[in-house]
Amino acid sequence: MKIAILTSTLGQMGGSEIVAIETATYYAGLGHDVTLWAHNYADDVIRDIDKTIRIAKEPVDITDFDFVWSQHGSYLENIGDAERLPDWNGVLVSVHLSHFTPLEIFHHPLARKYMGARVFHAQISMDALEGPDAPQDELFLFRNAAPARFHKQPAVRSGKLKNILIVSNHLPDEVESATELLQAHGIQTRILGRKHEVKLITPEDIAAADAVISIGKTVQYALVSGTPVYCYDHFGGPGWLTDENAERAEYSNFNGKCCETRRTPEEICKEIIQKFDAAQAFAIKNRAYFSHRYNLERHLDEILAQGQTHRIKSQVAIHEIEAASIFAKERIETRAQSIRNNAKATRYRTTSKWLLVVALLELFLIMFLLV
Repeated sequence: MKIAILTSTLGQMGGSEIVAIETATYYAGLGHDVTLWAHNYADDVIRDIDKTIRIAKEPVDITDFDFVWSQHGSYLENIGDAERLPDWNGVLVSVHLSHFTPLEIFHHPLARKYMGARVFHAQISMDALEGPDAPQDELFLFRNAAPARFHKQPAVRSGKLKNILIVSNHLPDEVESATELLQAHGIQTRILGRKHEVKLITPEDIAAADAVISIGKTVQYALVSGTPVYCYDHFGGPGWLTDENAERAEYSNFNGKCCETRRTPEEICKEIIQKFDAAQAFAIKNRAYFSHRYNLERHLDEILAQGQTHRIKSQVAIHEIEAASIFAKERIETRAQSIRNNAKATRYRTTSKWLLVVALLELFLIMFLLV
């Protein structure tokens, strides 16, 4: 089967990028012919992608594929000839990884109108975008699940809190300050993410830690291996996941917004140390439950199999799709131009700053010579 995985960007190591890569990797591993497309790429993101996956640097035509997994409405920028859509026999799955970003809000009405299958990473996004009257047989919830390699039982640990893995692309100051306090108690910390160590997270990274501080997809990585999670980041968070808060935290994809409680570095350090034993017991007790619930391969198999009966709806209005496609392409070009302009403005501000410094030095030198 020819499969296309489409996403807005592979320019950084973020949540949507990892979803696209893991989906492409799994389907390629099943023997399918997989193409991965994005607007832009970063070498450190794509360097470790399975070499059997074709990286498309130019837009593709979705009607050349049997199955299309489209994130952020990226299918709109990969329509070669909209006239072919009504006769296309392929499957187009619209994947939604947020319920409030412009990328999602823009294209969801079209997805709901024409796509036979829509996939959501969290219940909150499904509820917010679809509402209570949506046909449930068209909706899939994959809960930002973790690949099988993360489900293996981690190495036997001492049961004591000695090493913490922190994963964040937007590490809040209070967590960074808390690391110093934790280290003063003999607890080592390792930080992965933007402005720190950038890499794809591996099962070995999780297994080497006694606990994880993070939000989003890393939470599932940890839970399926029986590793306790302190759910906290730039939105705040519930702290240690327990029987009392795990369901509420999962509803919003463990993004910390379930309570948005902020803590001081001292409070974070104290809570981590004092409540670790209870958090560890919760993680170990529920490992089998989480391993089943967050089984990525099971969800992807279901979407691929059932998606065959949820093809693009035949009454698609060509002019509507074409207009949205043009708008989507212009939106991306506008965004790209904005980035280029910002880069120029930054260079201009930097140059202007140094010219001002030089001018002041020259003025000072002239005044000195006159004196």
